[in-house]
Amino acid sequence: MNKKVIPFEVQLKQNNNHIVQGINQNDAGVIFDIKIMDGLVPFDFTGYSVVTLKITKPDKTITYDSTGGSYVDVVDAENGRLKINIPTSCTAQNGMHYCRVGFSSDENTLFDAMMFNYFVGEDPNAENEDIIGTNEFPVLNNLIAQVADAIAEERIRISREDERIEAEAERQETYSILIALFTEAVGFLEERIADLQSMLNEFNQAIAEGGSVDISQISALATKTYVNNYTKNLDFLGTNHDSHLQVYRATANNIPTLSEGELAYATNTNNLYIGGTNGNVLLTQPCYTVGSTAPTDTTRLWIDTSGSTPIIKYYNGSAWISCNSAVFA
Repeated sequence: MNKKVIPFEVQLKQNNNHIVQGINQNDAGVIFDIKIMDGLVPFDFTGYSVVTLKITKPDKTITYDSTGGSYVDVVDAENGRLKINIPTSCTAQNGMHYCRVGFSSDENTLFDAMMFNYFVGEDPNAENEDIIGTNEFPVLNNLIAQVADAIAEERIRISREDERIEAEAERQETYSILIALFTEAVGFLEERIADLQSMLNEFNQAIAEGGSVDISQISALATKTYVNNYTKNLDFLGTNHDSHLQVYRATANNIPTLSEGELAYATNTNNLYIGGTNGNVLLTQPCYTVGSTAPTDTTRLWIDTSGSTPIIKYYNGSAWISCNSAVFA
């Protein structure tokens, strides 16, 4: 579309000192290229951030706009130049149109710089009585659109915040479930430790009284497989628990040298060993053995039950000799 550019100069603060001619009814694309003069020099409005335009049409309806709107363009503030794009609605009526251009540092403070008029010539084919003017406020329309966009963005933000809150609630629920599992696993281990402590007390008491000890229950509890079954649930915390209670089971002559703190059970002698700083230490060593045949361990007393009456015997280095009497102090 061809533009009708009309350049002219306007003196600062000299109201209605210029009437623009050459505009016909329903002209589209009319542009006023205005140079504002302050006497003999251009008016420098660099310090003013807001330029406003008010057009009062012959029927007294108003079109209002400012910088950032649809109709006002700053070309060269230092040299007093700006352009006004006249909308078609402001050329629809023939007659005098009154324009006011103002400058301000903000929306609330207005400094009227100039006023000028432009005349719209009559188009013989247009019927003025059918033309109804309207008030136009492009800046306000833009602000309304910006507010609508801001409201839409805020609704999106609120929706995302609701999603975040929901996700946080799910995370808290998952965390609570994990804590419950962990607490249950710890409780079970505490019960097993209590069982082991009870058996160990019985074991020590039996040793103190010189009797034999059945440690099958301890060996059943103290296997790596058994303990692993009740510690593996702790791995959900992200830590691999590779160190577990471990008891070796082997015949006495096949038990390896134990690391300090490790346990071993001799399946042929029912003895229990623990690894010490100087090698394996025997934990279970009753002072006597009972049976109808002589034991291989000659360091113990032997209660011989092969006869009708049990006899206490000791090994003198070459043979088992019966005790004539037993004295207990």
